[in-house]
Amino acid sequence: LYIACVYPDCFGNVAALSPSLSTGLLEYETLKDSELLEALAPGLMGENFTPPKIWIDWGLNRGGGKINRFVERIATDRGREFVELLLTEFPYEQDKNLYFFEDEVGGHNEEAWAFRFYLI
Repeated sequence: LYIACVYPDCFGNVAALSPSLSTGLLEYETLKDSELLEALAPGLMGENFTPPKIWIDWGLNRGGGKINRFVERIATDRGREFVELLLTEFPYEQDKNLYFFEDEVGGHNEEAWAFRFYLI
């Protein structure tokens, strides 16, 4: 996501499978007020260019112990928050230039990403 937004003239599409949108944020902080969104915003606005098409997904399987379940829940919350921001604050429309998927049985691992890759 970061590279596509910083260099939108080079990247027209981006696939973010299980992105780490919660990195650097405390649980109570919002993505909307984060340094990450501030860095991504110019590339998402598309004022002098077409913003990149985005595919974003995450798995809902919470295996791997208590800590992993907590981390994955936060990652899911941030993913949903990011999609909502794209739809309300930026020029994104579902199934036009924004595609997202929650995998009910998938986790945060290469096997799950490989299973979902055909959807992209």
